[in-house]
Amino acid sequence: MGETSTVEAPVRVARTRRPSVSAGAGRGSSMEKGLCWGALAITGILTLVFLLDMFSGFPFAQASIALDVFAVLSGGVLIYLCIDTIRELR
Repeated sequence: MGETSTVEAPVRVARTRRPSVSAGAGRGSSMEKGLCWGALAITGILTLVFLLDMFSGFPFAQASIALDVFAVLSGGVLIYLCIDTIRELR
């Protein structure tokens, strides 16, 4: 019996260009900084609104004190995280 051998064509793998190692090691991009500053501003405004509602009852007529407390606490956490991220991006 005769053996037949088949030759397979080499498979070509498309190579993509990899980013350099130091691509993300520098300063933050302006978009990242802008998003952090925007989030900080919105969080600050909403935290002040809920503090105003908690103490004077102006915007929401003190509908829920528990909501005001949790909104102020979560706003404080978000403000801390925004400030920490802004410091990292410098």
